[in-house]
Amino acid sequence: MIEKTLWRSNFKKSDDTLIITEAPIDAISYEVIHNLSSASYVATCGGFSSSQSDMIKDFVEGFSQFKKIIIATDNNAGGNQIAERLFHIIETSKFNGSINRHSPSKESHDWSNVLMG
Repeated sequence: MIEKTLWRSNFKKSDDTLIITEAPIDAISYEVIHNLSSASYVATCGGFSSSQSDMIKDFVEGFSQFKKIIIATDNNAGGNQIAERLFHIIETSKFNGSINRHSPSKESHDWSNVLMG
């Protein structure tokens, strides 16, 4: 069985914020809505495997320029579970910046729902 991997945007050395979403379309939607010029994006592509946990930890620790991580998961039970796992992974890594969650205000919405109105 093939495990899921991560989707990742291009990144610049000047990027100081990492946004983590569940789906690539949510990452793109978040960028369109918030227009963050110094952010890189990662998407878990749905569920969450142990290899994805390792990749996120390696990514966070490997790019020391990140000062802030925003966990931008969906506003539903699945998004809550993924956010909890992400907080745990990041808090147990060598990352020492700020970690925040930013989810859509409407229950059961993701960032593509917000973009579409």
